[in-house]
Amino acid sequence: MYTSGNIRTRGVVVMIAGLFIAGLMAAIAVGVGLMLAGAMKDPSSARKINDEFAMLAGIYVLFAALIGLGLQFVVTGGWMLAIGKRNRILVWLMWAGIIVVFGFGFVLRLFL
Repeated sequence: MYTSGNIRTRGVVVMIAGLFIAGLMAAIAVGVGLMLAGAMKDPSSARKINDEFAMLAGIYVLFAALIGLGLQFVVTGGWMLAIGKRNRILVWLMWAGIIVVFGFGFVLRLFL
């Protein structure tokens, strides 16, 4: 069994990982969005972007899912840090989120 101090330490690690994931994916999403906005000024690039809209939308849904997963890590880590115990519901939600992200990435790779 883990001690309360051990759980709190793990909570800090989970929170840092969640902030890193959410921040990184948000920065990538903004960067890609700015590049796409710049590319839309050229008519030939705009046509290519419009032709690949489904793929771009799928990628942004994946970005959103990863940001959500990162925020869920922050909530789970915050609970662990504040209470000193794991919350089974939050842990199961975290695992479900990981499965959803990997599943969506797999489907996105297959169909787009």
